[in-house]
Amino acid sequence: MIIATVILLFGTYIISAGGGFSGTITEIKKASNVEELEMIWKKNESVLSEQKRLELSQQIKKQLIKLHLKHNDILKAKKWLPKNKEAFNFVIVPDLSSRINNTMDKNKRQFMRDTTIISSIYDLLLKKMLDRNYGYNHRIVVTLTDENQGCKTNKNLVIEFLDGKASHFNELKQRKKQFMANISEMYQCAQTIPIGSAGADYVAYFDNQSSGLEAQLKTADLYNDYKNIVFVITDGYLEATMPNGSYKNYTPLTQNSEIPLPENNVLLENTKLFLLEFNEQSDGKIPPTRNAYFKILRSQWITYAQNMGALISNKYVFDNQSNVKTMEHSIDYLLNE
Repeated sequence: MIIATVILLFGTYIISAGGGFSGTITEIKKASNVEELEMIWKKNESVLSEQKRLELSQQIKKQLIKLHLKHNDILKAKKWLPKNKEAFNFVIVPDLSSRINNTMDKNKRQFMRDTTIISSIYDLLLKKMLDRNYGYNHRIVVTLTDENQGCKTNKNLVIEFLDGKASHFNELKQRKKQFMANISEMYQCAQTIPIGSAGADYVAYFDNQSSGLEAQLKTADLYNDYKNIVFVITDGYLEATMPNGSYKNYTPLTQNSEIPLPENNVLLENTKLFLLEFNEQSDGKIPPTRNAYFKILRSQWITYAQNMGALISNKYVFDNQSNVKTMEHSIDYLLNE
């Protein structure tokens, strides 16, 4: 304790001899490259109080912004600067095709299950806002593979905080009622649209860099680090619309055929992908092999997602018979991995 105090006092003396803390700030403002700023930080970080280190890092970040650095240079600077607390970016992508009207399969109340799940995801974000291990600039958004599925009513389904205030918990809590009302409106409208046999085209959505999933992901900057968490709510049948208008199914109901998966240009780094509401349908064989089709769906999706760099495994996939509360607890645990 005595040694640490002496070191701190000695460090304070060094700074004072060089013009004090204000002199260090002047030095920062004169820096013209990242290397100079790194030297200033490393020279002072160990001899300053926690409050002064915070002030110093903020001043260095301001100067780094003025240097108009490329993103890779910012990432290099973040390696020696104090680490930011991570915030969550929840991206929910429900399939609003005929699955929400389907009365032939085991789950005849898909509309209610989907909205209950989205409500549960919202509650998870509220919980994370109270966890001091994370930051405050959280975001939740509901987006669609095709906005026409929801009659373009998903425009109001985004809540984002950018100013780092802890008080946003109460605001997020108060806004849930309207958020869920907007969700119900979107689902009700989707039920009136004749979709046909095709499902949501996640292949095109993942590949669309301007308006697809990549546009919804958050990238780290000097002040923020993010955990991108994507929740895909679908029956699990990975289908794509081909150039001629036909549909291709990459998850056939057979264990013997292996269909090459589509290749996407997007790279889902720092992104966890949860797959919810997989529905194990039957191909009419008697008796059907229990869980066989679910395993096919899960395997194809996981391989597809991992090829894009997403973080996913078997425990990130849930079928439509899962208890919602149990699923919420599992996801909460996995978010901290």
